[in-house]
Amino acid sequence: MTPAATGQFYSANTRPSAARDVSSLVKQIGEAVVQVRTPGGLGSGFFLNEDGYLITNFHVIEGETEISVEVYHQRDGQLDRETYKQVKIIAINKFHDLALLHIEDKNAPKFKPITLGSADALNVGDGVFAIGSPLGLERTVTQGIVSTKTRQLEGNLFLQTSTQINPGNSGGPL
Repeated sequence: MTPAATGQFYSANTRPSAARDVSSLVKQIGEAVVQVRTPGGLGSGFFLNEDGYLITNFHVIEGETEISVEVYHQRDGQLDRETYKQVKIIAINKFHDLALLHIEDKNAPKFKPITLGSADALNVGDGVFAIGSPLGLERTVTQGIVSTKTRQLEGNLFLQTSTQINPGNSGGPL
């Protein structure tokens, strides 16, 4: 489940429609989705801007001091993987399970950010997809629908989806 209170984690700037199929959206945001690695495990994340600021889940980096980020860059029609090891934790929010990271490499290129949308624009039954690194299998795409926008758990409101989410998807966009 994705917290509805922070519910801006789907990857399109407008509501998905039949005209915008999943493959074209994946092409559009593919370079923005990253794999976040620590000695204790891994998760996913995505760029907020071209300057290397990215979001992941707090639990992905909790207690870690050594963080690396694997990024795919489009070069000559191919996606090339590059690992950045100079990653700084900028801010955390334990309650919402969020972490803001920054790639500190001064030689890094401009990154492709995801345009955030609003969960308010989604309806129950709308198609959504997740892209991330479930079980370490990077750049994996799964598809589902919005099941409900009003799921409550321990006093928190969540957006529930039928999209398959596994360990390693944490922090990635929906």
